[in-house]
Amino acid sequence: MQGRAIAVVGAVGGVGASTLAALLARRLGATRPVALVDLDAGHGGLEVLLGTERADGARWPDLAGLRGPLAPSDLRGVLPRWGPVEVLSWDRRGAEPDGATVAAVLAGLLDAGRTVVLDVPARAAGEALRGVRADEAAGVTGGARVVVVTGQDVLGVAAAARLLGCGGTGPGRDGGLGRDGSLGRDAGLGPDGGGRLGGDGAGAGGTWVPAPPVPPGPGASGAVRHGPGWLGPGWLADARPVLAVRRRPGARVAPAQVGATVGLPVACLVPTDRRVAGAVDRGLGPAVARWAPLARAVARLARALGEDGRG
Repeated sequence: MQGRAIAVVGAVGGVGASTLAALLARRLGATRPVALVDLDAGHGGLEVLLGTERADGARWPDLAGLRGPLAPSDLRGVLPRWGPVEVLSWDRRGAEPDGATVAAVLAGLLDAGRTVVLDVPARAAGEALRGVRADEAAGVTGGARVVVVTGQDVLGVAAAARLLGCGGTGPGRDGGLGRDGSLGRDAGLGPDGGGRLGGDGAGAGGTWVPAPPVPPGPGASGAVRHGPGWLGPGWLADARPVLAVRRRPGARVAPAQVGATVGLPVACLVPTDRRVAGAVDRGLGPAVARWAPLARAVARLARALGEDGRG
């Protein structure tokens, strides 16, 4: 069975996109084969976050020059593991594989039936498969689900709009977001868990409508098409994105405002869990208890993507 790709893209730095990608992969890995793939050569590597630097297995530099097609068994037992999750990351060598290698590896993982969670930096959202023609890239990740992670502030809204190439709808009018956090008349408001309020969107007497799950399966049907931003062209052209909004205490921008401005459903509101930093420092990776608010946010995200078979 062909696997599915989920790209987690941080629209702006410091919102915890890599941590969210790791936690999502860990949750999904409890019920299926999952690979967590690091496409950000410009940071320390996912293995540092996960504490797997000493684990046996191949890193990106070891796969340089690899070409497809790969048999489903070619990558079996090759990659390091973080619990149930296979991990493909960078090490201190830092040598970047070319686009054909990235395409061959991703195709091999997907052909083997793995769910592949990609940690993608914003600058590489349209370039991670450079060197591969757009039609070849679309064949690898066509129909990928995309999670755009951004902050609960004006900077986060602007970064997400730029990433998606949608430009919003203009500050303070027709659903646009003003610098003071004001919202235009056409945007729906809702609780901080995502979705919107029905009716006039003013928050009085409206019916709560949660963010809908993203339709599964490959192809462009149901795809959200935006303008020519970093996420628009190339290998994620037919992706179906949702938002994950990093909570900021005291923010004047409601999460639903972020979604309304960039035209995407808010799948989850990501809280800060100070225990995560301590776990990472001890080499455990971003471990969270199942009952923790952050774990519940990851569960909501998985359900919004139509990927969670757990309760």
